[in-house]
Amino acid sequence: MREIVAFEKILCALYSKPYSIESVQELGDISRLASFYCSLRMVATSLYGVLHNSPGLLDELPTECIDVLIHAQQLRQPLLFREALVNVVSAWTDQKDPNKEKLTTHPELYKTADATYN
Repeated sequence: MREIVAFEKILCALYSKPYSIESVQELGDISRLASFYCSLRMVATSLYGVLHNSPGLLDELPTECIDVLIHAQQLRQPLLFREALVNVVSAWTDQKDPNKEKLTTHPELYKTADATYN
């Protein structure tokens, strides 16, 4: 069922129809399917208008900022990437931070977050 919803939203992006994203999990499904269907660029472009109509996604952004950062990098969406990076860096604390541990599986993103923090 999740894939059907994600595919419908990819079609909305391709045909410039309005849609909204309800959660970070849905954003992940959309980015995964967009990668499979070679439509990352169209989905990323459509996100400029979609983010304003997606309160569910924006509410989850502070708590799920690592996942949003990973999806934003995959989509190459600068607005979403910047917002997620701000949330990641604002929560950056000591070496035992779980966000740092989760981000170490993506060395390029870890390096970017660490440089932004410093």
